[in-house]
Amino acid sequence: MADNGPANEQKPVPAADPEKPKPTPNLESLLRSLPTEDRAIVIAAVRQQNITTTFDGPIPPPEFLAEYEKVLPGSADRILKMAESEGVLRAQAQQGSISRDKLAIYCGTSVQWGFFALAALALFLGHAIVAVPLGLGGLAGMLFQRFRPAPKGGSDREQN
Repeated sequence: MADNGPANEQKPVPAADPEKPKPTPNLESLLRSLPTEDRAIVIAAVRQQNITTTFDGPIPPPEFLAEYEKVLPGSADRILKMAESEGVLRAQAQQGSISRDKLAIYCGTSVQWGFFALAALALFLGHAIVAVPLGLGGLAGMLFQRFRPAPKGGSDREQN
């Protein structure tokens, strides 16, 4: 008999064909084929999970608050106070934005009526050449205000 080398010598594995999909092995049969120690290691590795939790808003879920409280007593109360103050700041910012929008509307309307008043005065004084551009300026302002696109940022301006 010829000596073929050590008994545990591994044979070369042929390269997988990239165009052929590999068959999905039966996990149970693979696990049964492993030694007991290796099987336990593989099962433990498969059981490990990577869990990612996301939430919207300033307040984390109750489980998270409880964990924060365990690590640093009083932190849950601080997180809730921070969320409340953020809500107040958002409301104030929104109120300021509404006030600026109203001011812009009032100023724009006043300028338009000013153009119309000057156009009427120019007509009354017999200056039609001056009255037409003034009247068109007031009309253009009204049309722009009526048909302008909604501002970016989600303002709730109605289009009537």
